[in-house]
Amino acid sequence: MKQDLGFYLKRISETLEKLNAAELRENGLTKTQSRVLDFLESRPGKTATQRDMEIFFAVSHPTVTGIVKRMEARGLVSTETKDRGRSSKKVSLTEKGEEMRKQNEKCLSAHRKSLLAGFSKTETAGIEAALKRMYGNLCGNEEGGEGTSGSAAKPAAKGKGTKKPSAR
Repeated sequence: MKQDLGFYLKRISETLEKLNAAELRENGLTKTQSRVLDFLESRPGKTATQRDMEIFFAVSHPTVTGIVKRMEARGLVSTETKDRGRSSKKVSLTEKGEEMRKQNEKCLSAHRKSLLAGFSKTETAGIEAALKRMYGNLCGNEEGGEGTSGSAAKPAAKGKGTKKPSAR
């Protein structure tokens, strides 16, 4: 029986998820915590407010608070309360958090290298371009870029936008 493209895309995605989850578990991290480390790394000064995190990850204040508390307890991030309190709490990547992020990046790079073994740079670029185009086709945009949370978002229903966090 011939399998279609969707079958292979799903199998690749599931396999990468399993490999990545196993690596994260080995390092004592969740996928969300890993994404927070990456997010903070990408920010100026490796710092963001909890409000920035709520918006970027499209999650509630209590969710971010819980994630940050657990990460702070492990020494991966530090916090500092700014002028106004809760949502202006500043979260910074610690040296330990940076080391953990680098270790995770090495694991992800190894998985990417394994995935693309035997493909030339030209073939790899073609695969990436085709996948971005497919994603763009499904999401109704030409570029196929990532959503604000960095994950593949489902296309919004016609006439409906994405839910925005409420102002505090």
